[in-house]
Amino acid sequence: MSKSFKKPAEDKPAYPPMPPVAVPKSPFLARVYDLTSRWVQEEWIAIDAIKRDTSRSGKALQLAIEETRLTLNTLSKRLDNISQATLLRELKKLNAPPPGEIIRITRLHFARHLLIHTRLLVRDVALRAGYDNERHFSERFIREFGCRPSEFRRQHVEQTAIKTKPPPKPKT
Repeated sequence: MSKSFKKPAEDKPAYPPMPPVAVPKSPFLARVYDLTSRWVQEEWIAIDAIKRDTSRSGKALQLAIEETRLTLNTLSKRLDNISQATLLRELKKLNAPPPGEIIRITRLHFARHLLIHTRLLVRDVALRAGYDNERHFSERFIREFGCRPSEFRRQHVEQTAIKTKPPPKPKT
């Protein structure tokens, strides 16, 4: 009797999908944001699977991880295999931020989403959002949202508690 192997449940996030970072009017720009958002949310799952693959080691492991990461090069290839120059030119025509900025903003919004919907440690949130350095992540998060990731989580928890707190019982 053979047993079928099931993937661990941890491969599927236990939180809602991230809302769109931006809703641009241009279909091309909407595709860029959508692709970037989906990629950032799934990137950590792919990288974790690569790291667990015992058949890869050393340079092969590093190469596989680099190919999985969202970069200007990989983004342009996924967008109908256009060149980096074409991607930059199209974004400039639309007065959109450069691709590196779109990727950075999307990573930070994903981290913000994780801070709201999970109890992961800040260093784990940073890793899942694509930051290998927690300090660099915190600096970027502060620039984008005006507070440290831990402060953001605490403020959000307090606000949620206030909203869900039942009204006081009337005195009789």
